[in-house]
Amino acid sequence: MERLTQKRRGRNVIPLMVGGSKWELAVVKSFDCPGQFLSGDAADRLAAYEDTGLAPEEIKEFLDEIENRFLLWVQRKYGISNDRFLDIVRAEQDGRLVVLPCKVGDTVYFPVADRFDSAEVDHFEIFKDKVMLAWAQYDRSYECTELWDMDEIDCAEIGKAVFLTRQEAEAALERREDRT
Repeated sequence: MERLTQKRRGRNVIPLMVGGSKWELAVVKSFDCPGQFLSGDAADRLAAYEDTGLAPEEIKEFLDEIENRFLLWVQRKYGISNDRFLDIVRAEQDGRLVVLPCKVGDTVYFPVADRFDSAEVDHFEIFKDKVMLAWAQYDRSYECTELWDMDEIDCAEIGKAVFLTRQEAEAALERREDRT
């Protein structure tokens, strides 16, 4: 493949050949002509491509091979099929992917006065601008566990007002006590 760029005074340039086979310029007035060479970002980018020594079809083949090897690696490492992985990627690109902070049935912890309490994640509610985590608290003083409260919080508050581990809740309680 014939190079379109040259090095001139340490810069990448694209020679202009008015009426030649490489470039045609439509010059209305003499001062519209940019000179004998084009330089700048476009010339640098074209030169970098030409420096690879690869033709466009060779680059496409190379990228396809990288993609295939990556998908194989994802499949082996995470046990996700290529189709499922691509579904997840497309959902992310479309703005349809929501990553939840925990699972339904997990326990969340939150400070209450001078102690912390816990609750079981019951469900999530997805709204246009936020995802809410809803939890259920049970009265465990009875032989039969009864639901006595249900609450919800914006998932953005995880780690601030509600915590996924007992240790995080205890640390938040200590920070609150240090401030008082």
